Amino acid sequence: MTVQADIKIARKENVPSIPVEAFHINQAKLCRYAADHNIACKPSCEQCHTAGQDHPAPIWIYQNNEFIEKEVRVGLWDDKYYELLDDLHEDHIIVGF
Repeated sequence: MTVQADIKIARKENVPSIPVEAFHINQAKLCRYAADHNIACKPSCEQCHTAGQDHPAPIWIYQNNEFIEKEVRVGLWDDKYYELLDDLHEDHIIVGF
């Protein structure tokens, strides 16, 4: 006999969040796309972490005709979203493929 269960250890509502896919952008593909479309591509993380609670993880934003890599801190997460602990500006568009 086997059992599958989801145990919730924390819950927050109405918090800024980012889709999980935003942390899985292939930098090489994004920069090739940018080059093909006359968009600047500015990587900034040489040894970025993967997303995890309380440490920065890289996302890509689109701003002023540039793709810019930016580290953000995340909090709680599930299989679809990460809680965003850092503020993003209204003109930041999060890149996701």
